[in-house]
Amino acid sequence: MNINLIVGLGACFIILWLIIYIIPSFFIYLFNTILGEIILFIIVIVAGYYKLAIGLGLAILFIILYQFANMKENFDMSMPDMSSMSMPDMSSMSIPTVSLDKDPVYKYLEPLPPDYKLSQGSIDDLLAYYNKKNVELNQPQISEEEFLVTYKELCKNVTDEEVQYFIKNGKWPWDSYVTDSVKKIWADDGMNDEDIAKNLEAMPTGWWNRLVYKGVLFSLTPQGKLLSNVSNLKIDDTKKIMCSGSTVQMANYANNIWTTDEPTKDYNIFLQIPGFSFVNSACNICDIATPCPFKMDGIVDPALATFWGVPASKPISTPEIVSKVPVNPNTFPILNQLQSELNQILS
Repeated sequence: MNINLIVGLGACFIILWLIIYIIPSFFIYLFNTILGEIILFIIVIVAGYYKLAIGLGLAILFIILYQFANMKENFDMSMPDMSSMSMPDMSSMSIPTVSLDKDPVYKYLEPLPPDYKLSQGSIDDLLAYYNKKNVELNQPQISEEEFLVTYKELCKNVTDEEVQYFIKNGKWPWDSYVTDSVKKIWADDGMNDEDIAKNLEAMPTGWWNRLVYKGVLFSLTPQGKLLSNVSNLKIDDTKKIMCSGSTVQMANYANNIWTTDEPTKDYNIFLQIPGFSFVNSACNICDIATPCPFKMDGIVDPALATFWGVPASKPISTPEIVSKVPVNPNTFPILNQLQSELNQILS
């Protein structure tokens, strides 16, 4: 019975691997759609019904693959051969332009319009670039539609100027704020100058400037620290705000239990957080799809102000922002994980 079960599971994994290899987008859709997640959940439940250990093992495996799928969506930069694709006529298309010369220190942090779309010309250039790379790697082809689904965050967060720099240099341009901040973090963590230089060459090949700020440096700001746990926005020992997306609720502690009020659309509720104030009108700070600028203790530092497209309230230098936060694998896991990956690549 156990042998048959092991053989059956092995066959299922082989079939799954073949599907992922032949149809790369299947992997993304399986782990990034509601239907795909439901299918995975049912598989875990059925397996656990017959044997609990197998169910737990599958659950752990799917969690690991889910994390890998999310990392792939945002950071993986290897692209397949697109030489067989026919590109659309560009003669009637307009290319969006974005000013990037306001402050060279934060040049590539400036916000893009909510409806911003990367020009078709830049998309074609990226596909041609990755096609050339993937010919060397013997990678399978994907369609332009699959590219736009898998790399939607990239296409919404880089400009035509950045794409052309990437095509020419093989890495994304970083402004001096992001470069100096990342160097400072690594140096404070004990990395030597040679390894810092190697990592600064490798990291921009996959991480564009706004991604580094949003995924790494934003968490060092008071605003980033507050939003690191939106289910526990503490007001005092007896009150906290809990929110998930557009749902915002007040929670109260009494008689050793927490109780929640009805959801509210009155976002002035956040003003009860100590040191909190809105930059503009009241908005939902927990809705990551729509940026909601706010101050902590009256401060919005210049980098965050540039990222949000609002005036800075108190100029402070890059070293002052970064040096306040000790860096170690527990307090800053993303950059340390990236550092480990880069070390493996460069060793």
